[in-house]
Amino acid sequence: SILALLILANGHPASAQPPDPPLTNWIRTVSWSPSGLHIAMIRQNGTVEIVDPISPEKSVVLSSTPAEAYQITWHPSGNQVAAGIGESIIIWDSSTGLVAETIEGHLDAVSSVAWNPNGTRLLSTDQYGYPNIYVWNAQVSPPQLEFSLPTVIAYNATWSPDGSKFAIGGEQYVDVYSSTGDFLELIEVDDAVMNVAWHPSDNDIIASATAGGTVYILSTHTWDILYTLVGHSDWVFGLAWNPDGNLLASVGRDGIINIWTVDGQLIDTIDTGYGLYAVDWSPDGNWLAYGGEGDNETLHIIPAPTTATSDCMALESSRIIR
Repeated sequence: SILALLILANGHPASAQPPDPPLTNWIRTVSWSPSGLHIAMIRQNGTVEIVDPISPEKSVVLSSTPAEAYQITWHPSGNQVAAGIGESIIIWDSSTGLVAETIEGHLDAVSSVAWNPNGTRLLSTDQYGYPNIYVWNAQVSPPQLEFSLPTVIAYNATWSPDGSKFAIGGEQYVDVYSSTGDFLELIEVDDAVMNVAWHPSDNDIIASATAGGTVYILSTHTWDILYTLVGHSDWVFGLAWNPDGNLLASVGRDGIINIWTVDGQLIDTIDTGYGLYAVDWSPDGNWLAYGGEGDNETLHIIPAPTTATSDCMALESSRIIR
């Protein structure tokens, strides 16, 4: 079946970040559930939602309290979602919409949250607190702090697919740590790193998106830049690998959705005409969800491109889902 949809986008903070549009419902972040049946998202006004794309009337608002909220993430089981709300981390039961846990300890607004691959630990960051990197034991209730680390600034975080390392996007660098908090290496880039996304199956590959509009594919084997992806003219906020790891989607304030191969080749471009902040692939890799400032602050779901086809531009305006 075909259905048109409504929803919102993903932005991550930055020290030199351009001013936000007036407080509205534009979409800051989107995250597809492991089952593919729901999408969690945060709006710029702080509203947190779980959306049923087939039956939007079944969508649930988890929180509508105005607050700084930048990222939401699903537990690998799909049973919970976690988001930073102000200086707190809230974990909801995804089936009931009720708060399961509240984690306190950050000294600044939480900029990112990320479950490790087996869902036993939660990584969180804030920009300016000291410390500003936290790892929590999520196997106990309430989750307990395992350790915290200081860094200059932390915009975003991601785990390696085997859970042995995590990476932090900061001011012109990506920091990589062992899962126990040992600093491993710093990879320098040209501008503030707005998003980092570890490859879904390769422990040596990280993608990073910058305020300068450049996307990088980095190696934790050589600790260097593998590929420099040029295709945006403004801040890049949204970044997501498809489940197979052979395609990377990036979105930015220039309104562009770019689809790249793992070796940095641009295979598809969509110009939406308005600023974008969020993008994510469905778990089966067949659909792409994105959102941002314009077009009635709607969540768009489109058939995903493949390396064999390049038909997103023709399909973009239809906003269709299964």
